[in-house]
Amino acid sequence: MEGASLRCAARSSGAAEGVRDGPFSFFFSMSEPRECPFCAASLGHTLHAEQLSPDALLLVAANNPWWRPESGLCDECARGFESALGYVHSHAAGFAHGGVPILPTPVRLSAPEELSGRGVTIAFLDSGFYAHPDLVRPRSRILAYVDVNNPRARLRDLQKPDVSSWHGMMTSVVACGNGWLSDGLYRAQPEEEKVLRYYAGSIAHLFERER
Repeated sequence: MEGASLRCAARSSGAAEGVRDGPFSFFFSMSEPRECPFCAASLGHTLHAEQLSPDALLLVAANNPWWRPESGLCDECARGFESALGYVHSHAAGFAHGGVPILPTPVRLSAPEELSGRGVTIAFLDSGFYAHPDLVRPRSRILAYVDVNNPRARLRDLQKPDVSSWHGMMTSVVACGNGWLSDGLYRAQPEEEKVLRYYAGSIAHLFERER
């Protein structure tokens, strides 16, 4: 966003102050106490969006489209987003040279890294499964597959995608993917040694019944 300008005017009445930093301009209200929109902590009479670096501001806005800089955020959340930006830059060199990353799930949740998921089995009841590389590389962690509409369905059937192969794939990869296609950046938390069990029906049968 070279030369981009982000100008936000607080809508609340009362005195306002402005902070200018490079191409970004912030106007934040100091008229009444506010709460951090991320953690509900009190902001007192000062908003802290102006404390974010321009790159961190873009990161917050890209990952939280509902948020506006005039809403502010607390010091702790501001530090958290700055830390998240540093994490992404250190784990995905491409983002260090530009672009606004969508944060991986573990970073969004501030998940403890010591929670590995080892020995855990999850059963997904859904439709539209596919053997996504994040689930089967370098080795498959899918234990079983059951199609309630097709008793003869086998694990190998997951290798054949169709138009319905998206919802079950999405939920299972978000929960258990190891980030194979993103060099480990977009992985689940926890994901290490996780095994999966699928119980699913074909979404095509649902459409047929609706007709």
